[in-house]
Amino acid sequence: MRVINNTLILGMLIMTLKIYGQNNGIDTILKLNLGNILQTVLVRGESIEKPLLLFVHGGPGYSEFRFFRSYNKELENNFITVNWDERGTGLSYCDSIPISSMTVDQFIEDAHQLIQQLKTLYHKKKVFLIGHSWGSVIGLNIAQKFPEDLYAYVGVGQVIDGSENEIISLQYTIDQAKKRADTIALKELNEVRKVYPSMGASQLQALYLQRHWLEKFGGVFHGHYTYDSLNNGVDKKENALTDTVKLEKGEIFSMNNLWPQFIRVNFFKTIKELKVPIYFFEGVDDYNTPTELVKRFVQIVKAPSKKIIWFYHSAHFPPFEEPQKFNTEILSIALLEKML
Repeated sequence: MRVINNTLILGMLIMTLKIYGQNNGIDTILKLNLGNILQTVLVRGESIEKPLLLFVHGGPGYSEFRFFRSYNKELENNFITVNWDERGTGLSYCDSIPISSMTVDQFIEDAHQLIQQLKTLYHKKKVFLIGHSWGSVIGLNIAQKFPEDLYAYVGVGQVIDGSENEIISLQYTIDQAKKRADTIALKELNEVRKVYPSMGASQLQALYLQRHWLEKFGGVFHGHYTYDSLNNGVDKKENALTDTVKLEKGEIFSMNNLWPQFIRVNFFKTIKELKVPIYFFEGVDDYNTPTELVKRFVQIVKAPSKKIIWFYHSAHFPPFEEPQKFNTEILSIALLEKML
């Protein structure tokens, strides 16, 4: 695997293709300057001739390349798959990132610059964009602002309204605690309700406590899945690429600076029409980003085509809870939108 800095990128592309070359495939780590910050992008595919598929991870600050490249490896047969550790996340974390640059607008600009560089590097006109959770905030904004760059957009665990998202999610955990007569959970969640949701980063402890109970009560994962079992399915090669120190620092840094902005997101107010096909992959048990908000949004937003695709054995992580269905549905969209 080669690590390529974008100052040398065009000159080194031929070398990369030779190294992974009889079938014209690619397996590369790029270090790209996006918004004046060097950021890490992992690219892999069986053929350089295939369309670009860009996956934008959740969090904020939750790198997912090790999951996507393990559970959804099958997509590399039909796409050049691109996983980007965003500004301040994982392999793109460094201590010198200005706090002032940690804004939703800057992340949108980073994503836009990334798409332009990918299109130039791989000689493509458009990309197929997937945004997961926090990444769906960036993704839906890109779909609105730069439709000419996209074949289609897929929102997975799509965020619609940050504040209402948290109100519904908290109420779900309280209702589940009552149903189970869990007095410890009820006591803690009722304390959380006094201060949450809030736009202040100081309220993150309340968020983490609510998410603890949400996972316990089945609103994050379906059935037997947990974060531990998710990690157990990761390929050793992908884990070897992960810098756990940067990963942990990046999650704290990103959440502290971006969560107050997440709460302010409201696509009901800011997006009335999109000019690209939009699809939403929704786990029926997802109360991390409650599906009822997506259903309401789809009813009112205008788009060339729009569809919710349901995952009946998933909550917030359909790509990894139901990878075969996820991969099949992505391929179906690509064929429908004439990418392949």
